Amino acid sequence: MNLLQNKTAILTGATGKLGSCLAQALMKEGVHLVLQYNSSETRAEELIKFSKINRVRAAAVKLNMLKQESLQVLIEEAISLTGRIDYLINSASTYKSSSLSDITAADIIEAVTVNAAAPLLLSREFRNQCKTGAIVNILDARMVDYDKNHLAYSLSKQMLFSLTRMMSIEFAPDIRVNAIAPGIVTIPEGTTEDTVAKMEDATVLKKTGTGEDVVSALIYLLSNSFVTGETLFVDGGRNLRGKMFGL
Repeated sequence: MNLLQNKTAILTGATGKLGSCLAQALMKEGVHLVLQYNSSETRAEELIKFSKINRVRAAAVKLNMLKQESLQVLIEEAISLTGRIDYLINSASTYKSSSLSDITAADIIEAVTVNAAAPLLLSREFRNQCKTGAIVNILDARMVDYDKNHLAYSLSKQMLFSLTRMMSIEFAPDIRVNAIAPGIVTIPEGTTEDTVAKMEDATVLKKTGTGEDVVSALIYLLSNSFVTGETLFVDGGRNLRGKMFGL
């Protein structure tokens, strides 16, 4: 039985590479979607067309996650468009280079605002307006390592990890809050075979993953009504190796 059929979800960062994969998979499961995006209008339009093919409702909302005052509007607009919201998936993220030698306060503020504060404020508004449902935060398996080239990003994802556990307690029993920490599931275009081989070697399973691996984790966390406060690593065991990225 498909437990997600005819449910409605907000998906932030819907036009990103992973976000688009999650959006299409949810539509195939019969989930109606409100798609938040920042600038990729063409990709947003493609997802709307995809929703029609799969006979689900979808609406795209352009919203800059740095503008905190508009987050409440996203929840309200989503409810007005669809009638109700069952799930919130916080996938939007900013990923910029920064290290101990050059990081600025502005770098930290931007990363924390988009990657941690926005999911927190959206989740709180979801709890206040929707009362019941499930929230899934998209983290990053590298947060357990020292990624010296993306320090602000790593700090913000570690914060969201902690917030996931806090919210799971505060929002219980009516709203479940979980997270997924993907590893290497998307390979950037132009990546050399040697680099891919190193990525594979860094995992316990000696391979890279796919967006579909994250999709299956998302469907599990949305469907299982007895799981909350958990972070599911989808990284081929990469987090068990203890190697540090960027060294």
